[in-house]
Amino acid sequence: MRNPDGAVEKRGRNLYRARITIRGKAYSKTWPTKLQADEWLRSLRTASDDDGIEHRRKVEQIGFTQLLKEFMTEVVEKRDGADSRRRERERCQFLLDKQPELSGMKAAQVEPRHITDYVRRRRKQGASNGSIRAELAIVRRMYNLAGGPWGYGFDQPVRPGMMPKPPPARERRLLPDEYERLVRAAFEYENAVGGQDRIPIGIIIEMAIYTAMRRGELASLTWDRVEIFSDGFGVATLTQLRTKSKKARQVPLVPDLVAMLLTLPSAKERQGSVFQTTAASIGTAWSRVRQAAGLYLTKAELKALREAQPKQDHGLRLHDLRHEGTTRLFEIYGLSKALVQAVTGHSSESMADRYTHLDSRPMLLAVMRQHHAPRPIEGAAVPGQEPKPVRELVRPELPVRAQVIDGTLISPEWKALKKDAKALKKAIWAQTIETLADAMGVSDVAIHKAAKKLKIEKPPRGYWLRGTQTANDENLPAEETTATG
Repeated sequence: MRNPDGAVEKRGRNLYRARITIRGKAYSKTWPTKLQADEWLRSLRTASDDDGIEHRRKVEQIGFTQLLKEFMTEVVEKRDGADSRRRERERCQFLLDKQPELSGMKAAQVEPRHITDYVRRRRKQGASNGSIRAELAIVRRMYNLAGGPWGYGFDQPVRPGMMPKPPPARERRLLPDEYERLVRAAFEYENAVGGQDRIPIGIIIEMAIYTAMRRGELASLTWDRVEIFSDGFGVATLTQLRTKSKKARQVPLVPDLVAMLLTLPSAKERQGSVFQTTAASIGTAWSRVRQAAGLYLTKAELKALREAQPKQDHGLRLHDLRHEGTTRLFEIYGLSKALVQAVTGHSSESMADRYTHLDSRPMLLAVMRQHHAPRPIEGAAVPGQEPKPVRELVRPELPVRAQVIDGTLISPEWKALKKDAKALKKAIWAQTIETLADAMGVSDVAIHKAAKKLKIEKPPRGYWLRGTQTANDENLPAEETTATG
């Protein structure tokens, strides 16, 4: 008499055949372990009808390759961001073409031990922990979907603790001379390209540093999301559809940055895209500018440096400018962690819940106005008032714009002044920092940074509000009063 619960018999080394008869129909299947065979029998016994059993049999025929291709169609190709899609597509293709040990299996047969073997093979091939984690993340998410929304009922083979340790967080910042080299190379690149194909990569680099915006966010920024005030400050609003975190945020724009944006061809009408380019084109322009600036490393050079100095971050990526901008928000403006997260979109789980509804614009603009001189703009919006007509704006030649961005690029006076502590101190006490910055063709932030680097005492807050001061004023530090005679 047949066992209504089915039976499992050993057929050889690591081979177990499970057999069961349901409603007069016989089912049998061979498995590598008895545990899998028992689980298969249990799933057939719990199937409510013949349709359920037939569905189970079809699911068991789904291969790892078929499941991964479904994942590519349903998930990868619908991801936001061309770079994200490309990277995940390449990883999926790698699993299909270069890992036959997985791609040749049935999806239901993949177990944790197979994942452990995969990690071991990839390490022997020299893959980094970051690469292995990214590949396993695809497998894990694929099985989560297959076991849940897709209704295949597969067990998750990527168990907790199987992922390699994540690599240390990247802490790359611009080195002292890299900013100048990047700006020079950017404007040389723009002048060489010219015409309608010109990508304003110089302003994009500045925007990334000032605002810590991502490349995709910069490419998708439109003029209807940029608000410019009468004192030269502005705010860029990023909608939740345009951010990586899917959360809207507002980014303050200082006068220097607003002045740069108003030199763009798109500023004449203030309609459509601000930079009139795509994320992919920005990436291409960045690669060429980085190479022209001498900051590009080949794979061989990068590998050699990593082996020689494993604890350092080598090479310069466009995303490193986001880290630079984030750090400057702390260093220059002294913003709190909450406000920095509101600007950059970075958020931990606890901070995201706590500051989801934070309206950061009033506080941010108040802080920014303490560090930057106003630069009135004709026709700019004033909160609560109708905007005035804007006169036609003509973009100046690149050398003029280079003066606004960084005086060290063309101003020998500033190059000499920022290295002479005595002369810089005298200049700072003889006029406002904003006036000095305009005279030197640099931002007031550059003056503050040079003073901090040379440990120069600056006039106290409100010094210039008490009346016209001179270099012989009694409030001038003692050594400077003596020096001026």
